[in-house]
Amino acid sequence: MSENEERDWQQELKEKDPKLLKNCYACVGEGWETLMDNMLGRIQHYMKWRWENEYQENRVVIESGEVPPEDKESIQQPEFSQIKQKFGGLRAYYCGGDQYIRGVVDMAEGMSYKICEKCGDKGYATDFGWVKIMCEKHHEEEHLAAKRTASEYQKKIDDRNLKEHEQNEE
Repeated sequence: MSENEERDWQQELKEKDPKLLKNCYACVGEGWETLMDNMLGRIQHYMKWRWENEYQENRVVIESGEVPPEDKESIQQPEFSQIKQKFGGLRAYYCGGDQYIRGVVDMAEGMSYKICEKCGDKGYATDFGWVKIMCEKHHEEEHLAAKRTASEYQKKIDDRNLKEHEQNEE
């Protein structure tokens, strides 16, 4: 990758965890990359250890829509359908899995409320019309950007009102 190319960490996650992210692209900030990588890595490790190793002959992983065999314990291959930020926190929607996987996802979702979505540092909830989890640095940047946008918008309104006023005086 050259210096000018941007790293596509979401695509890297998808390539690293193809079974879990077969039909899903993580639509969250880069600050949650490690959180996502850990969540997906734990699930992948669990699936290999508990379900897919050679010593588990009485267990089988089935795909969505497959009928589970009656003579074996089965689990549907977990597959994420959507991963996004909602109300400041991580939301990961998936099908398949079991209670352990639900716990891993719940833990990651809970942890996201303390991690800056932009850089991964310690974060807290901010509200600029929508809730985001940001560190002090990114909160200040967002606050300044919001103030700039508001003042630019106000200037446009003032300019339009002045122009209308001048036209009415003519």
